[in-house]
Amino acid sequence: TMMEARELAAAEALSLGIPVVAAESDGRVSDFVPAKGAGRTVPRGDAVGISEAIADLLDDPAARSMALEAGEQLRQRLDPNVVAERFEMLYEGAHDGRR
Repeated sequence: TMMEARELAAAEALSLGIPVVAAESDGRVSDFVPAKGAGRTVPRGDAVGISEAIADLLDDPAARSMALEAGEQLRQRLDPNVVAERFEMLYEGAHDGRR
């Protein structure tokens, strides 16, 4: 869906060390984009807030290194092996609960 695409784009940008400005939405973009540091979130439809957030990131020399760090944490959290292990634990828990 469109929301998943936005979340994926934010996660991919951070994984490359690119700070992100994102509008808060019904999706889970806030799971990926921190309010400060590696990115900024602003209320949906707040054009002034977006421009201020962009200017703030451009004036923040540490934002790129924080984005790289946030991206590394995302890569670790979303690693296919890690995700598979989590699902396996969930399935095992659900199966054990049925016994």
